[in-house]
Amino acid sequence: MKKALATMMALVLVMSVSYAYADSYTVEMTENGFSQNSLSIADGDSVTFVNTHVKANGNIEPHAISDPFASPYTELSYWILDNSETSHTYTLNCDGYEFFDRFFDVPSITIECGTDVPEYTGGYTLLSLQQELAEITADLNVAMEEVGVLQNSMTNLNGIISDLESDVSERNTTIVNLETQLTQIETTGSSEIADLQISISTLETTNDSLESEKADLIIERDGWKQLSDNWYAVALEQVRVMVEVLGL
Repeated sequence: MKKALATMMALVLVMSVSYAYADSYTVEMTENGFSQNSLSIADGDSVTFVNTHVKANGNIEPHAISDPFASPYTELSYWILDNSETSHTYTLNCDGYEFFDRFFDVPSITIECGTDVPEYTGGYTLLSLQQELAEITADLNVAMEEVGVLQNSMTNLNGIISDLESDVSERNTTIVNLETQLTQIETTGSSEIADLQISISTLETTNDSLESEKADLIIERDGWKQLSDNWYAVALEQVRVMVEVLGL
């Protein structure tokens, strides 16, 4: 694994060396047009168009550089270079391009790859590349060790998370059971309350009936008392008459 990664890093290094020497060119856009009408570049070079047309008041006179990468490409495809953006850069290949100033009627500029590609004469040697590769490999080994430590930590964290999820699941099950018991208690309580309410209603009906019977009995009792009092008065009157008649 480490050898494969080291090989990949070496390839990246070689590729970066190949493209590290792309040149950059600057083309000015003045009141008289482009600073040059042709430019020879290498594949991957960049060209920056800079608006250097300054008016008397110090502001930039707006110019418009055509955009060959617009899709679809038309005469309305351009970048405006003014005070807000005075330059724009294109990275070009060997297809060949022609740029126009859409705001001014001036000659265009043609940019294409030249036949002579500049040769790199820098200080990279096989030994220096090997040394850099060794340093990169060492850094890679350290990084791999750190990755191993992080993976172990992640494994431990995953175990903790699994335990927490299990605890949460158990607590959720407990909550569901308690809610079920509560529902059963509420249902049972409601049934008992309903039975008590029926009993109370029955007792109240019975009580009303007894009260009614009581009232009837009171009326009947009062009637008998009145009748008894009347008979008592009659008996007393008869006794009084007998006393008077008999002279007792």
